[in-house]
Amino acid sequence: MKSTPLSLVEESLCVPATDQSHKIPWAEATHMKVRVGWSVPRVRLNAVIEGEYTVMEPAALADRWLALCFLPLLQPADVRCLSRQAGSFAREGAMLLVLLPDEILQDPEQRLKFQKLTVPLLTDPLNRLHRAYGIRRPPSLKAITFLIDPQRILRHHVVHDLNMWSMDSLRGLMNFNQRAANLKNTCHLKEGATNVVRAS
Repeated sequence: MKSTPLSLVEESLCVPATDQSHKIPWAEATHMKVRVGWSVPRVRLNAVIEGEYTVMEPAALADRWLALCFLPLLQPADVRCLSRQAGSFAREGAMLLVLLPDEILQDPEQRLKFQKLTVPLLTDPLNRLHRAYGIRRPPSLKAITFLIDPQRILRHHVVHDLNMWSMDSLRGLMNFNQRAANLKNTCHLKEGATNVVRAS
């Protein structure tokens, strides 16, 4: 497989939202119900933030990009990586969300390890998110991340290692889409202004 210039990660899938014909080759995504270019479910999310259980309402996730990352486990090095990346995503108007197997977050000793982690760690006791995104439980040893735009449209689906390089690449992919959206909006504004001048 040739490397993708935008994602720079192994086994990545970067499909424009208009392309509905692309088939996803990886085993974890063979039953994916939410496709690139489709709307994603708007649901209440159970989460652990800084070691405490909470509920995230859909309104708390509105008007921003989301990076929803499915992980099979969380090592100390992963915690450091996610802590740094959470701030980077936030500075760019986005939120990083991590979904871990429930048995990890149900263990009090495990939760203590995440007290300083500000990234929302999602739980999925009824398997709703796994079913919606077609992720088998447990996922592979790689991270599986979905990039979702402010209109709740799935823009990209990427399978990658969890490290600073791959997460930087994900943000680069998000930035590319943000710039494209801003350029499109600018063009629409200029077109509208031209039409007003002509009408006068």
